[in-house]
Amino acid sequence: MEAFRQLVAVPAYIACDESWRSAPFIVSLAMCDRRGRPRLVPAVEAAVDRVVDIVGAIGLVTVNIKDNSDLAAHHDLLRRALSFASAVTLFQCSSVEAGEQLMTFLHQRYRLELVREAAS
Repeated sequence: MEAFRQLVAVPAYIACDESWRSAPFIVSLAMCDRRGRPRLVPAVEAAVDRVVDIVGAIGLVTVNIKDNSDLAAHHDLLRRALSFASAVTLFQCSSVEAGEQLMTFLHQRYRLELVREAAS
């Protein structure tokens, strides 16, 4: 976890489905402290805070993605997690590969955009 403390930014996305419903989400590696308790690195905390400020989200939904998860079989769960438009969905992945599989899966089913602050 110490190596990831140096991260300064984690991208946040908006997933938009075919009905133009959209929801913000972040993909992160699942991290634990020395005692094995789940922890967020400061860059992930900052990304959640930034999304809350930009889109006005009022909650956080967390979804754990394990290695070799059958994402197609869990599509309803993923769709349900992303159905909370007023919440940020934080996908915590057990490995880089799990995160890549998740992003590929989401990219195939949703239109994805980076969360950006409004131009002034």
